[in-house]
Amino acid sequence: MNFVDGLHLAIDQLPPEQRPEVILEDIGHGGNKDLIIEKAQKMLLQYRVAGILGFVNHYPIEALTQIANTHRKPFLISDLGGSLMPPSDSPFMSFNTGGVWESAYHAGQLLGKAKRKMAVIGAFYDGGFHYPIGFHQGLTQNGGSVVYNLFQGDQPAEGQWDKLPSKLKESEADALFVQLSGNDAKTFFEWLDTHPLPDDIEIWTNPFAVAAAHAESWSAQVPEGIQSVCTWSPELEHAANTAFITDYKEFYGAAPDFLSVIGFENGLIIKHLIEEKILNARPPRGLPAAPITIESPRGGLHFNPEQQHWETNHYLRTSAAHPQGPSSNPVSSTLPELENITTLRSNSQNRPVTGWYSTYLC
Repeated sequence: MNFVDGLHLAIDQLPPEQRPEVILEDIGHGGNKDLIIEKAQKMLLQYRVAGILGFVNHYPIEALTQIANTHRKPFLISDLGGSLMPPSDSPFMSFNTGGVWESAYHAGQLLGKAKRKMAVIGAFYDGGFHYPIGFHQGLTQNGGSVVYNLFQGDQPAEGQWDKLPSKLKESEADALFVQLSGNDAKTFFEWLDTHPLPDDIEIWTNPFAVAAAHAESWSAQVPEGIQSVCTWSPELEHAANTAFITDYKEFYGAAPDFLSVIGFENGLIIKHLIEEKILNARPPRGLPAAPITIESPRGGLHFNPEQQHWETNHYLRTSAAHPQGPSSNPVSSTLPELENITTLRSNSQNRPVTGWYSTYLC
């Protein structure tokens, strides 16, 4: 719902006569390839839509590219980015994701360059996506190593983390990466509240483990100094981000989350396609083979025509605990672009097949 709310907030910036009708089709968790293809064909043939925004992962991309090329209609593919989207050579395909895989690679790269010996904890849910592979590649390709792994099953067990402090000492780990989301993260941080780790252990997480939107309901505070890499933070000091958060709260009466941001940015992309007369163009045309920049909450969306990807900054965030209210994730620094992102995307099609075919949902 937040994704759609963000989408409409951006589209409503257009004059009334230019605002497109948004038709929603349910594809469940986005993991049924045949259903996705069926709904895409229905929207093009029955509803005669000008373009398609798909909240799907990488599995149906090849089939959707063929459909986009056949019908010569723009397709914008989006998700939180738990898996790395491949590049495309079709002018009718473009990708805008939350960049979770790339964020995990960034975190691994930073720790690898510092030669960290990592302990990694995770869960059944997060282990089914590809972003843990991104972290491992970034770490080990840059001089770091994993010296201990601890993963819970599909149901949290009482005392499952109790052996972690002794295992950190035995393995001589000097940092911990937390691959947990939602209730799994909640369980861990509530355990950590009464089982503090040694002061010399750095704690890093995926973007969602310390999300304020989740932590508001926790009985424990997220400790200060926990680091994570993400493409967005509510505390990001950027004019477009401040305006977005203000407008979203004013319109919907609640703070936006990461899905709200991705939806809003997709709306900005659609708005740009309408203003540039790319949607419903006669004869049909795709995105231009030239860079495009759109101001957005994440610090700017930059279209890479060689990859057909909308790209944005990645930020290092360091948690700051508050005596009252939830912890926050202010930005510590803006990270440089990954020099090998083209290679990583090209090689992404050779990745192992994990257990989940759905989009990354938290």
